[in-house]
Amino acid sequence: MNKVNQQVRVHLRCDALEAREMPAGQILVTENFNQSPPTGLTDQWQQWSNTGIVSYELSQARASTGAGSVLTRANSNVSSRLWWNSPTPVDTSISASVMLDTLVPVQLFTRGQNLDTNAASYYAVSVTRGVNVESMGNQPRLPR
Repeated sequence: MNKVNQQVRVHLRCDALEAREMPAGQILVTENFNQSPPTGLTDQWQQWSNTGIVSYELSQARASTGAGSVLTRANSNVSSRLWWNSPTPVDTSISASVMLDTLVPVQLFTRGQNLDTNAASYYAVSVTRGVNVESMGNQPRLPR
C-alpha cells in the first residue's frame, strides 16, 4: 500500500510572556535601608554573633543606591548573621548588593532555622572578593 503524503497545516502564533526580570509571585520584602530609624535596624531584622556583640548597624557610607546601607564592623574571627525575622515561602529568592572589599566571605541565605544559635541550619551562597560564588548548606537538616 502506498502512503500518500499529506500536508498538515499548522497555525503558529507567539504569545507574549511576562517579563522575567522578577519571577511571578508576591514581593515580600524590599529593603533599601533609606527609611529605617536613624538609631538602628527595624524590629523586623534580627542579628546574632558568636561573641554576643552587635555586629550590624545602619550606615550612610558606601550605599550602592540611595543613602542607606548595612555595615558590620566585626573582626574576621566573629561569626555573625543578620536576617529578616518573618516567615517566607520555601521557594523564595533574594538579591543584594554586596561590597566585597575584604577577604572575609559574605553569605546570603533565604531561609533557615535556629539562626540565633551556634547550631543554625541554612542554605547559602558564599561570596568572596575576586567574585568567587559558591552554593553551600551548612547543615543537611533543611528540606530542599
